[in-house]
Amino acid sequence: MPLTEAGLVRYLFDNALIDRKSVVDGSFVAIPASRRNRNFRIVAGVRELFVKQAGPQGLMTNASLAREAAFYWLTATARPFADLATSVPGYVHYDPARALLILEAVPGALAPNRQQSLQRGYPPETGEATARCLLRLRQFCRADAGAYGELIPAEQPWVLSVLQAQEQGGLPQNPGTAYMLDVVRRFPGFERALARLREGWAGDSLVHGDMKWDNCLLERGEASRPRLVDWEMVAWGDPAWDAGSLIQDYLSQSIMASPLPPQARPEAVGTAADAALTAIRPAIGAFWRRYRSDVSNPDLLRRAVSYAGARILQTCIEALAFSAAMTPNIAALLQLSHNVLQDPDGSASTLLGLA
Repeated sequence: MPLTEAGLVRYLFDNALIDRKSVVDGSFVAIPASRRNRNFRIVAGVRELFVKQAGPQGLMTNASLAREAAFYWLTATARPFADLATSVPGYVHYDPARALLILEAVPGALAPNRQQSLQRGYPPETGEATARCLLRLRQFCRADAGAYGELIPAEQPWVLSVLQAQEQGGLPQNPGTAYMLDVVRRFPGFERALARLREGWAGDSLVHGDMKWDNCLLERGEASRPRLVDWEMVAWGDPAWDAGSLIQDYLSQSIMASPLPPQARPEAVGTAADAALTAIRPAIGAFWRRYRSDVSNPDLLRRAVSYAGARILQTCIEALAFSAAMTPNIAALLQLSHNVLQDPDGSASTLLGLA
């Protein structure tokens, strides 16, 4: 049974997570912060907490929350994971019976996805700071975790197998998703590229699994110190997936935000895409230079850009899960996904300026 705001006060007090004074003097505040789950930001005197409860989706959501809770617990208690603690919110409490996770709130919680856009620009320093967090993950291998590594699964992103029939049962069953998959099947290059990525997947590094700007928070007054959140898909995998996912988010956010009319002509789409790429290239460059750690690694770059193409495809599928309408923006993204998957080396050089 999910906790209401009133029940949450009692629960936190009974578990000694807040003191009586903050309730009596009126300084206690529970602020709904829900997206997929039932989330609350708690202010209790000088302490701020973030409460995350599993949503109505059921057992799969409970399982993903348990995975996330295990990872936060590891960063707080297991010595091999200690160096990652500064990159995530602090672990406070997990109640598996209620599917409820409590973390220390990130002071300020400024989300880059609300600060950077085509209009505001894309600060290179934000990409560089986030790259430092991802570099820590890339350098953390399964062998470093010892026996604790068994608490984290090893798996590939679902989009790499999305065109295989046995993997489609977990996708939203709606006209938009069916339409997108039908379009993608018409171009054999998608499946060939995805098959190469499945076969080449390396599974020894810690990956966030759902890296995007929406899952990155910046502490108030410390733009150089991001915290990565929503670790429901944490796994052992290929570190280039997280880097590619963030590159994808630069591309997808800028192109989806480009003003295009419903019946935009191809030249208008091309002009908008060029403007979007011009806006994001400096930030992507700053991110990649920091992430590669001053070592030229063509294979790492090729994999990251290839995964960016796959992650763009995932974004298109997710966008059409709520509508059967193929907008010019989604069509442009789908074409971009195909181009990147077919030629990751050329895309790295001419598209992203990373050669």
